[in-house]
Amino acid sequence: MRLGCHSLVFGGLGAEDALREIARAEYDEAVLAEISGQTMHASQLTRTPLLTLTALDIAAHELARVRPALRHADHLSVPNLIVAPGGRPGGRPQLRALIDLARDTDRTLAVMPRAGSAVWNIETALRLVERAPKLRLWPDTSHLGRAGEQLPSAARALAPYCAGWFVRDHDGTSTGPGSFETQVP
Repeated sequence: MRLGCHSLVFGGLGAEDALREIARAEYDEAVLAEISGQTMHASQLTRTPLLTLTALDIAAHELARVRPALRHADHLSVPNLIVAPGGRPGGRPQLRALIDLARDTDRTLAVMPRAGSAVWNIETALRLVERAPKLRLWPDTSHLGRAGEQLPSAARALAPYCAGWFVRDHDGTSTGPGSFETQVP
């Protein structure tokens, strides 16, 4: 197993400084943020960094955001692109175009089940990957916890379909991930 850190943890820094801090903390690899309204680290890099980049997280599903992110992933040799499912609970994920795109790219498209979206728990995540086997999952323990899932059973059920995981502390009762001080990057 390899441990990585999301560059969003260092969102106040530029991309190179964020990756330098992740390496200094002795993580094996990094997930690079390209999240509109938060931090756009991927577009700041002009060359592949020394630290292994395992994924590019865009937290979006719209093709207008996915296509440029795929170009960044290609340029930086990042194997996985993490996308959001869109939609609302009980609805359909907004992923039809992404499912088609997944067939035509060398990058793995990984959907992060998210609280408040159409793919939000074990059942909806499994339904998605059964219908779209080219897609992978990239679960976040805090989102699964907010969905009321027991994390050990979620890990067993979802692991065969995952490209990676975000492991983040969650108090099990709040609607969000908890205060910054209670989270371990």
